Amino acid sequence: MLDKPPKNAGYLFRNLSCKGCLLEHKGAGFSQPDGSGRNDVLLVGEALGKTESYTGKPFVGAAGYQLNRTLKRTQLNRDDFKIWNIIACRPPNNRLVGTPWHDGAIDQCRQYLERVILDMKPKVIVPMGGVALKSILGINGIMDRRAPKRGYVYDLEIFGHSCLALPTMHPSYVLQGNAPLTWVQLHDLNKAVHLASNGEEPYHPEYLMHPSRSDVNLFVTKAGEAVGDDTWLTADIETARHTHEIERISFAYKAGHAITLPWKDEHLDNIQKLFQLSFPFLVFWNAPFDVPRLKDAGMVLKPKIYDAMQSWHFLQSDLPKALGFVSTFFTPCENGRVSLIKSRSVILA
Repeated sequence: MLDKPPKNAGYLFRNLSCKGCLLEHKGAGFSQPDGSGRNDVLLVGEALGKTESYTGKPFVGAAGYQLNRTLKRTQLNRDDFKIWNIIACRPPNNRLVGTPWHDGAIDQCRQYLERVILDMKPKVIVPMGGVALKSILGINGIMDRRAPKRGYVYDLEIFGHSCLALPTMHPSYVLQGNAPLTWVQLHDLNKAVHLASNGEEPYHPEYLMHPSRSDVNLFVTKAGEAVGDDTWLTADIETARHTHEIERISFAYKAGHAITLPWKDEHLDNIQKLFQLSFPFLVFWNAPFDVPRLKDAGMVLKPKIYDAMQSWHFLQSDLPKALGFVSTFFTPCENGRVSLIKSRSVILA
């Protein structure tokens, strides 16, 4: 079995040691970074599997087969990436989450992750799976039903190095009966390579988060001026978790420009004015939920209702239909600004 760390690691892991780690004698093998990294993208998985523990290369077992299979469907080349894992060896029985060595092994292996990152200086890091997501970005929920983290772009400062992060699923998750997500992962990897090559595209959305009465009046006026055959009005409500009473409503009539209003008496007249404008379509995500609640609240909706969620489900019936999942394919908006040391939430309209 390979030494920990291997003697042929050269300068990269010089003076580093696994001494004192709970997996020093329990873990099998030790990884070497794989790939050239010439596209400036670092893929970070979880730990070595059985096959990898003998070869010292990450992603060469079943998960690696799936990753290679995904990459072969495009012009991406595995060797163009740099590949590493959060844990440098193979934990007993391939188990990490929920084990006594989980936290200690991750802390011990952080020194190797640091060397890999500072040696490569990637422009984009792709955490693959929940363990890598938590270790690098300090957050959970890569495929959370309400607020998935995959596919979004994050600012990241890690070990003094600034770059972007774009999480995606671990290839083993795709293998566990989630084959339709192959194309989603392909989208994420293509997006990461594009970001590394071109940087973030300028995007300056105008989201009126706390509009004054005059801001709301102006928005209604501008929306009325924008009415036309090729312009649609979109709306979305936020409701209390248990009572489903409307707490907030948001509107948009053009890309990158939206307003969000608390559901208060002072705004109800302008909300009704927006619903009475002669747009050809009024677009909701999950209209069967939103529309009845708006009507129960006394709103009269003039335009024809269009349910974008049902359209997505018809076209992509094998994929999740939560808006947080779908939006990653259609908008460059960020899910948050996160650092490894300290996380903070960002409220988006």
